[in-house]
Amino acid sequence: MKLIASLFHLIRVSILLVWVLPILGCLGLISERYSDKEMIDFFLKNENSFNELAKMGDAESDVIRVADSFTRTKKSFAWPRPESEWGITKTRWDEYRTLFARLGIKGGMDIADTEKFGRLTFFVMRSCGKFSDCSEREKGYVHSTSDLKPLVESIDSIPKSARREDRIYMSISPNWYIYENRD
Repeated sequence: MKLIASLFHLIRVSILLVWVLPILGCLGLISERYSDKEMIDFFLKNENSFNELAKMGDAESDVIRVADSFTRTKKSFAWPRPESEWGITKTRWDEYRTLFARLGIKGGMDIADTEKFGRLTFFVMRSCGKFSDCSEREKGYVHSTSDLKPLVESIDSIPKSARREDRIYMSISPNWYIYENRD
């Protein structure tokens, strides 16, 4: 009898976990932690797709953010906006969404034109969840033709000298870095 009760308890807990964990993940209440090695390996396997995304981002003149559910332009952060004010066509947006899904880019793409580094194109892979350890900040890939600083050898084990920086970079390929926002 105890065996049957234990078995039913195990089944109930398993069913609960199957339903609850994905919901918590979708709500951002738990977050994945990608190691540097996992991110480098993933990037190298998908480098052509990342280069395609970077090339697409470089071609945008008015768009500064592309996500699954909205776009931002230099002129407007408002959403929703009429399709004529998206800054890209629906077809182009669908191309971004397809690549985001293929590459697991959960936070979309940010484009920043800076004085210090020129154009930076960020691809957000993971952000801090609402109840997760917020020492884990936004982490992703960034494309830049400039040498980004501060440069660290590992984001997983950040040297003390870089711990106060708002954003750190780790070079992984020519013009490609892993970044982590720490602000």
